[in-house]
Amino acid sequence: MSIKHYTREQITDCISRHHVEPDQRIRLLFANEKLTPANFEQACALYAPLLGTRFDSVLVVERLGFTHDRLLPMISDSVIKTPLGEVPVNDALRNEFCDEEDDFYIDDVGNNENMSIYDQLMLLQCVLPDLNVVSVQIAEERPSIIRELAYTITELLLERNVLVVLCSDISNCTSDDISRIRQMVRDDEMSALMNFCNSGASGMIGPGPFLAGILAAKSWELEFKVPDLGTPENGLPFLGGYAKLQSYEKR
Repeated sequence: MSIKHYTREQITDCISRHHVEPDQRIRLLFANEKLTPANFEQACALYAPLLGTRFDSVLVVERLGFTHDRLLPMISDSVIKTPLGEVPVNDALRNEFCDEEDDFYIDDVGNNENMSIYDQLMLLQCVLPDLNVVSVQIAEERPSIIRELAYTITELLLERNVLVVLCSDISNCTSDDISRIRQMVRDDEMSALMNFCNSGASGMIGPGPFLAGILAAKSWELEFKVPDLGTPENGLPFLGGYAKLQSYEKR
């Protein structure tokens, strides 16, 4: 079951329960691919620091779920509709991705109602004013494509106020797997983390979005934060976190 039946009031009330100071330093947000009633509280806690922030655009990255010769497709919609209303697509930024690298295509091969972007947008619509979005899906998760995606993100968005949301399917991960991932991120063991995810040992299904985010964060020298958001009602793991600009004290 998805969160599509939730009202704006239900979502904003839940986010308010997890109120924290707005954190404009967040550049990347790592989220569960599937948001459900069972992990709704954790998702609201994850998105709560965005309330009161402002971004010029949001890039949502998720896996396609099957291989295709269009390696990094971007849906062609001019607006994306959720139960909370329409969100305009940033056509100019989408075209810049396609112009930057040959593997980005405007293509609807993976355009369907089960995309993670629909759930993520319902949270984003409740925390960000004047929201617009760009969608990227990963059809081929070989390391060269993940590096290409990460490189393009870091080059195009370096000096832009754009939030990047990376969606990961961790439904097959155990609690120990999630603990290991969190610890590797906290300890800055990036090589071990990449090997753990790419080998399949982590249980993560299609780790491409997560790994692209890790590579982009390292390139930008961002500070990682992996909060303990609690355990969802169904007992399944929840992996959420941020990569943020370093505070002035750490520079």
